[in-house]
Amino acid sequence: MKKLMMTILAIVAIATAAMAQDNALYVYRNDGSFNAFYDAEIDSMTYSNIDTAGVEHEKFVTQVVYTPDSTYRIPLTAIDSVAFAPLPTVYKPGVIKLTDKYIPYIVTVDSMSITFKSETPTNLKPRKGDILLYEGFSDLFPNGFVGKVTGTSSGSGYKVDCDSVDIEDVYSQLTMIGNYELQGDSTAGSSVCYRLKKVQPKASGESGLNVKFNINLASDDVGSLGLSYSGSLRVKAVLIMGKGRPFNLTLERTTSHTFAGTAKISAKGRFFLNGEKKVKFLDLNLPLPNCPLIKLEYVLAPFLRGEIEGSLSASLSYGVTMKNTTIFSKDKSPVSYKSTSSSGKFPTFDAAFNVKGYVFGGIIASTYFGSVGNFAGLEANLYAGPKLEGNLHVDLVNLAKKDWYDAIKDSYAKTSVSIELESKATIDLLTFKKSKVFADISVDLWANKWYLYPEFSAPKYVRGKNATMATLTTSVTRTLPTDAEVGLGLYDTGGNLLETVWSPATYRKEDNFSNPYQCAFSGLSTGKDYVCHPMVKAYGMEMMASPSTTFTPGEAIDLGLSVKWASHNVGATTPEGYGGYYAWGETEEKSDYSESTYKYYNSSTDTYVNIGSSISGTSYDVARVKWGGSWRMPTLAEQQELNEKCTWTWITYNGVAGMKVTGPNGNSIFLPAAGGWHGSGVDYAGMCGYYCSGTLYESFSHDAYYMGFDFNGNHYWSYAWFRCYGLPVRPVE
Repeated sequence: MKKLMMTILAIVAIATAAMAQDNALYVYRNDGSFNAFYDAEIDSMTYSNIDTAGVEHEKFVTQVVYTPDSTYRIPLTAIDSVAFAPLPTVYKPGVIKLTDKYIPYIVTVDSMSITFKSETPTNLKPRKGDILLYEGFSDLFPNGFVGKVTGTSSGSGYKVDCDSVDIEDVYSQLTMIGNYELQGDSTAGSSVCYRLKKVQPKASGESGLNVKFNINLASDDVGSLGLSYSGSLRVKAVLIMGKGRPFNLTLERTTSHTFAGTAKISAKGRFFLNGEKKVKFLDLNLPLPNCPLIKLEYVLAPFLRGEIEGSLSASLSYGVTMKNTTIFSKDKSPVSYKSTSSSGKFPTFDAAFNVKGYVFGGIIASTYFGSVGNFAGLEANLYAGPKLEGNLHVDLVNLAKKDWYDAIKDSYAKTSVSIELESKATIDLLTFKKSKVFADISVDLWANKWYLYPEFSAPKYVRGKNATMATLTTSVTRTLPTDAEVGLGLYDTGGNLLETVWSPATYRKEDNFSNPYQCAFSGLSTGKDYVCHPMVKAYGMEMMASPSTTFTPGEAIDLGLSVKWASHNVGATTPEGYGGYYAWGETEEKSDYSESTYKYYNSSTDTYVNIGSSISGTSYDVARVKWGGSWRMPTLAEQQELNEKCTWTWITYNGVAGMKVTGPNGNSIFLPAAGGWHGSGVDYAGMCGYYCSGTLYESFSHDAYYMGFDFNGNHYWSYAWFRCYGLPVRPVE
């Protein structure tokens, strides 16, 4: 236990030494626990009728505090008091803080012994029974210090021997909150020492451990091997003891580790055949009159040169992030703790085989002006002739998946008439040799580049005359060596091909093809997800190409308003389906909705990126991106119209709670109570509904407008919520 308490005291020493009086909220509880939050890390606070076990009650039973990465539920019955300032730190009698007045007299620190100088004043010499405390880190105390004096001795100095103590022997009262990060400290010398340092609640700078090294397998770039590791450690510590409360320390530790490795094996070959010395079309060697040591030489001759290089490369990256919460508590029983952890893994692997090279031949025109014997002069070489280049690139990962298109789509061949000019000055005197290039120019004329396969733009979805019809459009580019058929294929989300529509015209080059290519599909099901891929027939093979587009046909319901409302949410297949949750301006779902994962949050300035005051109908609009056509997110005014001109009724539809919204013309839609996604989970599902608009809350750029409702029948439209949180979207057109 003593060893464990020493560890806890070391953490406390870090915190109390660095702790500034940042604005914070302290929640004192009567159940032995304690909560503290920096103002800067609180996103919002509310009351909830769901308790800590997830059981729903008729009345509010918990206080909910939202932070960027967590949700805290505190029972209302457990809250004793709330304050915006910590309890003052009170030390036990006999505790001596080793402040600056002691430091000049300390000679050495060896584990639990401290040696003072002999001339240390008597009033500064610790005595048996004193408790010595150094809160923080220094060269003398690299891990802080706390210990009870068990004996003293005099000799070459005044030596004080200490033993470990309990935390309650040091503090009568202590309240602490702090965020700490493992950071490198190289102030002590050339080596880097990693220590926990206090950081701002939302800080996420360059920190942690980073180790990289590379091994060259041969001097001529035949191969290389690279390995790297990066890691980070963040700790939030919350502690309270005293004022009738037992010792309680909560440590939230977040660690991440990323390992990466790269390997490459390559081989390169070059050849250069110059007919200047063997086959010369023209050879003029003219000494200058009255200057027999200077000459002008002009040579016209054939040449042929080339290069081929093959390489095999691979890279592997694997990372894991873990969050662990440990609670140390002490009353009449021994210290106990409990831990919970979660982790996420993200392995990636890439491998490729690449062969590239060229052959260049023609005529070289060489001009030399300089000394007889060629030991000093100016030289200009002009190369001209046909050039053939090629690159065979094979993505081995896609090849293993039999994705032929993505495996070799970037392979190409290129022909041109190339002209290269090189001019340089040279000196070659005995052991002294030097050359300086003044110009190195290359120009390709009449260049043509052929790829194995065409390149496509992402298919664009447009709703047809009704929800069962769709028009898809793509543009085709690149020049091919032979004709190919192109088209669009419709797949379900399981990868099953449903239908392919081929272009009536074959494709060989962009100039001779009618772009964009457009085709229609019919018989689609409302609310079902479809995936559209470009298709290619070439070299006797039919294959799926990329990129793809996923779309969901939606049914437009006329409620008698200025716009028609969709029958279901983005990402849902039925009216009662919750669908996806999307942060404002993002178009993909994710597992964590917080500032740290928000695409348009700048952590270095703690500001939100301006993507416009209204994103409805733009590339930031998830409804436009996912559904295409004229579908878009509703504006604030359109949500207001839905609230004020329609009748709202809380019902259960196909077993799902939500609101039936009936328009002036009697038609209706159903909005499920899907709640909202904050941090790593959904809150209030089945109780409340929150639906995002495309309108920014301009008074506070962190927020966007949304409409909402609850199980009591209340509904509203002019509320704002953090842009980084995930909300459902009900499109309009």
